[in-house]
Amino acid sequence: MRVLLVYPPISMMERYSSAIGNSGGRQVPIGIFYLAAYLRRHGHTVRVVDGEATDLTPPDIVAIGRDFEPQLIGIGSTAVAFHRACEVARALKDSDPGVPIVLGGPHVSACTEHAMARSEFDFGVIGEGEETLLELVERLEQGSELVSVSGLALRANGSLRINQRREKIADLDS
Repeated sequence: MRVLLVYPPISMMERYSSAIGNSGGRQVPIGIFYLAAYLRRHGHTVRVVDGEATDLTPPDIVAIGRDFEPQLIGIGSTAVAFHRACEVARALKDSDPGVPIVLGGPHVSACTEHAMARSEFDFGVIGEGEETLLELVERLEQGSELVSVSGLALRANGSLRINQRREKIADLDS
């Protein structure tokens, strides 16, 4: 499957909410890079977009998406960047409503109901995302059911369903 993973653009001032924004550092979205490596190791084609590091706008990210033609889009977000994640997701959904969008990262893990109240997101990955995202990708490819995917939030029969949490990865080196 072709998967586009996005970390949304956020300014230093938005991140730090004060004058420290001029001297604060950028956040490296290491989580999406772990996910990309894990999916690639399992045979999937992945493109990563770090909107913060590259100062991209939502239309820039939509253009990258059109070029790449993903079958699934993943967006990682902290609580501070959630408004930007929603902005990017809305632009991507408006551009190609048929491509499912999955939200991952600390915000959806901590505030699942709040994050998944946004219609831009079709799925939410709760907790460590490697195994959950891989299982989601594989089941989507096969057209299999998703209600038993541990660590996944999804809409089922018009309401939010939050599946059981996935066990933490014991061997972090894997």
